[in-house]
Amino acid sequence: MKALLVHLSDIHVRGDEDHVLGKADKIAKSVRNLEHDLAACFVVISGDSAFSGLEKQYFAVVGLLQKLEEALTSYLRNDIEVRFVVVPGNHDCDFGNASDDIRETLLNAVERDPAEASKKDLVEACTTVQDNFFDYKGLLEGDHPGQGSRLYYEYRFKAGQYRILFRCYNTAWLSRLHERQGQLLYPVEVAAGKAEGFDLTVTVFHHPYNWLLHDNARAFRSHIEGVSDVVLTGHEHDQTRHVRAGAEGERNLYIEGGVLQETEDYALSTFNVLVFNLTEGMQKYFHFS
Repeated sequence: MKALLVHLSDIHVRGDEDHVLGKADKIAKSVRNLEHDLAACFVVISGDSAFSGLEKQYFAVVGLLQKLEEALTSYLRNDIEVRFVVVPGNHDCDFGNASDDIRETLLNAVERDPAEASKKDLVEACTTVQDNFFDYKGLLEGDHPGQGSRLYYEYRFKAGQYRILFRCYNTAWLSRLHERQGQLLYPVEVAAGKAEGFDLTVTVFHHPYNWLLHDNARAFRSHIEGVSDVVLTGHEHDQTRHVRAGAEGERNLYIEGGVLQETEDYALSTFNVLVFNLTEGMQKYFHFS
């Protein structure tokens, strides 16, 4: 039993004229002959679907993903349903959709006292800039919404007799227009603990650990590595892959996505693909540019 995962990141769609919007068929053609007898297909975006979190930008992204879904369904097998998993990045925040002064005050309060991050009203106020993102997420989910909150949500899927869990973390909830490395914070206590009974657990978040406050980054990493098989991130626009073996025998495959939409600063359009053989507990990895 095999599952295909297409990992996209940092699409940065500005509007209807973006050339990346015409790449759906090329992406699908790239992956159509990688493996046969697939039982499931997932498209995972590890943040920054949009450039500045505007509603019109998400409508354009949805158009791209609908074309990609149609192409993948056609090339792979008609009875495979393509599932989408998305998390927000800093570019998915509409900073014109909130009071800058009020939100800045709240961000400073969290930085002074990380315990403030557990307050529901504060989380709601800080994630107002992500309202358009969560509307977009809802459009992609259809009849299979993620379970959880704006800070942590998860998806539980089946591929034949095998169970796959996607864990999604919103590391961009405290993002600013001008991101500062080492200043973000993620309240680990809001996330679910390790889930039993899954054959594969894929964790997705946008910011690598070095973007979080030092002590919080250590706690977040310890949590992630205790609950994940595969970890997908983005943000730094530099595709990397490595395996980490922990002291307790755990192994985590880290894959950081590059930029899907090339610009003057990023000359290559890149994405990753994983094929999971769930029966044998093995995977294949592909990188496209």
